[in-house]
Amino acid sequence: MKNLLLLCFIALFTACHPVETNVAPHYFSVAEFFKNECSRLKEERMVLLKKVRYDAREETMQIQQPVWEDELRPFIDCDINKPAYAGAYSIDSSATDGAHTIFFKAKEARMPIRLVTINYVEGKLSSVYIEMGKSNAWFELHQEMTYTPGDGYQINGRQKMAIGKETLFTIAGRFLSATNTSAK
Repeated sequence: MKNLLLLCFIALFTACHPVETNVAPHYFSVAEFFKNECSRLKEERMVLLKKVRYDAREETMQIQQPVWEDELRPFIDCDINKPAYAGAYSIDSSATDGAHTIFFKAKEARMPIRLVTINYVEGKLSSVYIEMGKSNAWFELHQEMTYTPGDGYQINGRQKMAIGKETLFTIAGRFLSATNTSAK
């Protein structure tokens, strides 16, 4: 009886320890890529020339010390490696002379992140394109976002509230060297 009790105790004790697995993400890690970009941009002390267009109004600002995590938040939040998204995307690719593109396309239209396209030129990531959309009884939002390392980003969006007119917006950011803060 003591042996049985001891065996049960050992089994219970060892069963309580989680097994560590080193499983690589199935999809491209959008969040990790953009967190690394935030670190790089901060380290290089890049300045942000930002243009915001909302309907017919436009505002331009030059931000000397941007909080890159905030500026790139729309991209960071497009993490297709969430456990809930496992198996939710089909993967396709195409290649031409020196260029390679990988497509992660949502299998169901209800997915908020509809498409992620990663473009490589000569083996180096050249751009990220993300298409997302959300809708419910109260609003509809559609965004197309493009990021080009070393150059900048653009977010084009359309939003429609249940009561009200459709709103179009564009947020464009251009990266400038701190030593050369004139527009490229």
